[in-house]
Amino acid sequence: PVERIRQAAILVIGHVATSEAFHKLLPSLTDLSLAIRHVTVNAFAAAGKASIPTLDDALQTEDKTLEKYITAALARIDRARFRDICAIICESFITIMAG
Repeated sequence: PVERIRQAAILVIGHVATSEAFHKLLPSLTDLSLAIRHVTVNAFAAAGKASIPTLDDALQTEDKTLEKYITAALARIDRARFRDICAIICESFITIMAG
């Protein structure tokens, strides 16, 4: 039940669609819960282009999990614009996973 409350809170924060709200959502992209990470990507995607500046700024990270979920959100918002970034991140992630 607590996770459902957290998911609902993320969706509400995403609907606020301000820079401050988007910054509050960023840590949820690296949450231990896969469901929370997915709901957060959905919240950014639902907010659309308004969330791009926050996501784009946060993309400059060393955290590969954060980078992966930011890329997923950006791809959901504007696939054509972020196709190249997605390809680079995916290739990097595959290389890391292959060891």
